[in-house]
Amino acid sequence: MVNLNILIKIQGFLEGTAIARDVSSIVLMDDNFDSLVKAVIWGRNIEQSVRKFLQFQLTVNFSLTILTIIGASVMKQPVLSAVQMLWVLKKINKEN
Repeated sequence: MVNLNILIKIQGFLEGTAIARDVSSIVLMDDNFDSLVKAVIWGRNIEQSVRKFLQFQLTVNFSLTILTIIGASVMKQPVLSAVQMLWVLKKINKEN
């Protein structure tokens, strides 16, 4: 894969080249700085949203797993059945 920064420095064009467009994940259609700022903000927003979603999912699943393990070891029977766990996960995901 070609390093985009090196390619742009070597070519020296503001609009970019076909190779730069091929290796990039986002192609800006103009040379406007506002478009670049919007693309960076958009990318950061997606990253933050994915990070929050994964943190929420891992927290819920980890808590449910710990509750099940501790409850089963103390009470010698399952705290929640498989169907009840699926119901809890469905309700939690619906709220998010």
